[in-house]
Amino acid sequence: MIRFLERFRTIDIERLSAPLVVLGDALLSLEAGKVAPVLSPRKRRGAAPEGVLYETLKGSAVSVVRRLQATGMSRKDSRGAVARELSKLGLRPARKGSREGAGQFTARTIAKWEDDIAADIGFSTVAAVAFREIEAEATAVKEALIQQDGHATYRKLYLTCLVRFAAEIGRLTPKIHLDPPFRWD
Repeated sequence: MIRFLERFRTIDIERLSAPLVVLGDALLSLEAGKVAPVLSPRKRRGAAPEGVLYETLKGSAVSVVRRLQATGMSRKDSRGAVARELSKLGLRPARKGSREGAGQFTARTIAKWEDDIAADIGFSTVAAVAFREIEAEATAVKEALIQQDGHATYRKLYLTCLVRFAAEIGRLTPKIHLDPPFRWD
């Protein structure tokens, strides 16, 4: 690997070789059952973060809320519509919420996701990046759809897209608990 990197003049091989040797040693040590500190996960407080698919679901859900609001649906109704669609699939939020909580999506869950994405002004989370990319695509499509088919068709389209995406995530990610297993009939 170092010989390959030496072919590029812009790489300072002297400064790069030591970290590569450490990484190579750590990878070889895995074969012997030893996990070097460079490969061990960092200790964090609290629960483990959700996976990339779940974070993408958050960004998608918030984007659908925004798309529904663009059709004139209220903020409260759009959050409720998204929460209902996710709950219909049997998806469960990664966090239960309060002790008395039912462990289901609510408008409050979606509002929290909105707040989290809005606070991420640098788009450093997967959810925020997904939201930004979906919003960029949706803006171009929105005007044509509303003029052609009206608000109801536009709302149904975005909710259907979210449902299909969420169902696929539920199928691929057992952590999200899809009850009962979703089937495309």
